[in-house]
Formats: sequence, C-alpha cells, structure tokens
Amino acid sequence: MIRKPMALGRLFAASLIALGGAPAPVAAQGASAILDRAAERYGSLGGFCARFEQTIDVTLLREVKESEGELCQQRPDNFEMRFTDPEGDRIVADGSDLWVYFPSTDDGQVFRTPLAEAGGRFDLHREFLSDPGE
Repeated sequence: MIRKPMALGRLFAASLIALGGAPAPVAAQGASAILDRAAERYGSLGGFCARFEQTIDVTLLREVKESEGELCQQRPDNFEMRFTDPEGDRIVADGSDLWVYFPSTDDGQVFRTPLAEAGGRFDLHREFLSDPGE
C-alpha cells in the first residue's frame, strides 16, 4: 500500500510543529497559518528527521491501518520512511528512484519508480514550504 501524498502532507506539517515547540491552540490558528509559520521557520533547512504516527482509513477495504516510525528528508530528493510498526517496512527516495518495500504485506516484493515519474512529490520542502498557501 502506497501512502497518499496528502497523508504525507499532514505528517510533515505535524512534524514541523513538533520540531518547533508547542503549537498554539487549534481555535487560534488555521492550517494556512500553521504552514506559513513552518515555511518561515524551516524553509532554509537542508534536511530533518522526525518520528511519525499515522492512521489511514482504507474505505474500499473497510480497514483502518495504523503505523509509526521515523521520517527523514534531505533536500532536494532524498527521503525515507522507516517503519517500526509494521517493523521493516520502508519507503526510500534515493535521488533517482523511489523504492517501496513492505515486508509486512509481501516480503518478496519491492516496487521501484523513477523519481522523474513521481513529479518530485517527495521533496517535502518544495511541496509544503515553497508556497504553503498554494
């Protein structure tokens, strides 16, 4: 199962907030304001690592998938999600290809896609910090 870019976006925004300290109360800020603050504060970062927890609602299968691990990004196109639950699952962008390996689902299968075909969507800095309002 490949994580949707939107799920990564929420994960990234939450990671940036966690890195920057306690967020303001939700009622006092909107999503645009949060992303604007993150862009201002972290736009010059060359990379980062953060712990993540995610829940994905797979409506078609009527399942909820929960996972956690560590996410790292090094600009412009090196990215890794290393899962601790399910243990061993990984998504890696090595600068030229995107690799998806989920041994929790099928330990004999690895997917590789050239990053050019992915449209650069794993450059989280560009996607969420270059023009957060967009």
